[in-house]
Amino acid sequence: MKEFRKYKLRSTKKPAKWTLLSTTVAVWNQKLEPSYCYLSFDSCFIDAVGKKMPQGLSIDNPAFIKVFYSVNQWVISAHYIKSPEVSVVLWVADTQPLWLRFFKIKTL
Repeated sequence: MKEFRKYKLRSTKKPAKWTLLSTTVAVWNQKLEPSYCYLSFDSCFIDAVGKKMPQGLSIDNPAFIKVFYSVNQWVISAHYIKSPEVSVVLWVADTQPLWLRFFKIKTL
């Protein structure tokens, strides 16, 4: 809950433009359906994610946020776009994050 206020995390209906961190969030919900949503955030969120990522964030190495529901908890992690296997867990929440709305089911 503190992340919600600290970083001004908000769900939006349209993506925004940030060069270092994508506003499109990959989501795997309780039904394990791949989906996505859009997120708006304060620039201090980009700084916080960059500090946790092993190589930081740069225009050549941007990241995206992934949210995964697993065993009664929501895991929020950051992944590099070019190397999604490189990731860090940002935090874990017992309840669905308040900013996680407007799901769009990903069609394959």
